[in-house]
Amino acid sequence: APPLGVSASTPSLAQAAQWDQAVDAFRQVDVNAADVAELERLPGVGPALARRIVEERECCGPFRSPEDLTRVRGIGPKKRQALEAYVTTQ
Repeated sequence: APPLGVSASTPSLAQAAQWDQAVDAFRQVDVNAADVAELERLPGVGPALARRIVEERECCGPFRSPEDLTRVRGIGPKKRQALEAYVTTQ
């Protein structure tokens, strides 16, 4: 049996949508503030690419939008598109 106060029922669609939004927001990484370790958590970003993202930001200023990630060597249109759901430029 579930612990007291915890329902064993399936979440409502509204609850599920709220959870999905919370997970998506949590999953997003601010590429203008993240360090190398945080950037490595992004899908398809390893240590070398994470370092290049930080170097590009330090050299040429903040990214204004996810599209600006294409300034980084190794991020073309396909990789940028794959990362778009996971990054923010707050």
